[in-house]
Amino acid sequence: MVGLLFGVVANAQVQALSEAEKKEEEEAFKIKKIMEVDTVKGSQFDPSLINQAERSLIDNQIKKLQNDEIDRNISEPRISNEYFQGQYLIYDCRQRHYVCVNSASFDKCRGRRDEALDERRFLLPCAPLLEFKSQKECFQEHYKQVHQLGNRKFCVNRSTYRL
Repeated sequence: MVGLLFGVVANAQVQALSEAEKKEEEEAFKIKKIMEVDTVKGSQFDPSLINQAERSLIDNQIKKLQNDEIDRNISEPRISNEYFQGQYLIYDCRQRHYVCVNSASFDKCRGRRDEALDERRFLLPCAPLLEFKSQKECFQEHYKQVHQLGNRKFCVNRSTYRL
């Protein structure tokens, strides 16, 4: 009997959640339409067109984004001024060390490297190396790389070699 009652309560909670999500999606759709119509008219978006319910929806979405940022900072702590911890292995050629970073730091490294290649610099700032399924796997590879003596050829722009 208790299990049946729990199932009914859980089902009601799921329905209430899905109804709330539907309402939230409808409100977001309305806001998008208002912004599209305003853009088609050629004028800038007028915030006075948004009623109180839509404002609270926007506030909720902003809070969700802020909470996502907080969650990311907890799961991917900052490990230096440049990097957040994650499951992507890079080599920082300037500071001469391997580091496991998050996807944003990995993409930033790739962007800096591409910029240096475009400018035909001889020494590159960093090398985005590998992506792993988890931070633990990245840490294991990091440990292997640190304890291997190896050539860091990936820090040099080969197109600038002079023969």
